[in-house]
Amino acid sequence: MQSAVKRYYSINKSLLSKLGGWPTQSRFMKILLPTIITSFIFSIGFLEFVRLSETWRSMTEDCECFILIIITIGGYIKLYIIVLKNKNIEQMLSLIDYHWRVFTHSMEVQIMHEYAVIGRKMAISYAVAVMIYSLMSLYMLIPVTPQLLDLLMPLNKSRPYKYLFDVDYGFDREVYYYPVLLHSYLTTVLTMSVMIITDTSYMSLAQHACSLFAAIGYCIYIIYFQKTPESTFFFSQILYRK
Repeated sequence: MQSAVKRYYSINKSLLSKLGGWPTQSRFMKILLPTIITSFIFSIGFLEFVRLSETWRSMTEDCECFILIIITIGGYIKLYIIVLKNKNIEQMLSLIDYHWRVFTHSMEVQIMHEYAVIGRKMAISYAVAVMIYSLMSLYMLIPVTPQLLDLLMPLNKSRPYKYLFDVDYGFDREVYYYPVLLHSYLTTVLTMSVMIITDTSYMSLAQHACSLFAAIGYCIYIIYFQKTPESTFFFSQILYRK
């Protein structure tokens, strides 16, 4: 992508590249990364679905399974929209660069710059906030709570293990506790990352659309409310662009 995209959308490029969703990535990475992410999300989604079928009509456990299944489905949808609509994303990024070449007046450039900076700040703030409050929350500390308590307030015997997801892996979870814990953490991080990355991408694109309306609105204001030589210039430029 050209200079405008490189300058204002480097964060989006970095994030989308983690999903294999950036248009200029190699075809190999566009296939490999979504496949790996899909495998992790599917693994926990399938186990939760099996758990739901086993605990049917148990309100508390059903609600937990439903919530996790909905989250995994949401992760699938968001990921595959990025993957399947990759050509559309490439076209939109090309249009963004084209708009930066078309709007050349200093005020237009300033307006677009301000909106692009706001979009960049929103993307960073949203990503950091969600990662901190969702992934580093007490929810992620649940499995390690017994071990921490054993260190701080030891008992005569070790406290029982806790898990992020109460699902049946088909083997003794206590024997393979740490691999199970690693799988749970990776699945949670990947699913939340998909949500965050797609949302920040939409935010940035929406901000650019807002900047276009603001820039065109400024042009119209100059033309109709300030009858100056500058407004004549704006009018001729708009006709030329059309």
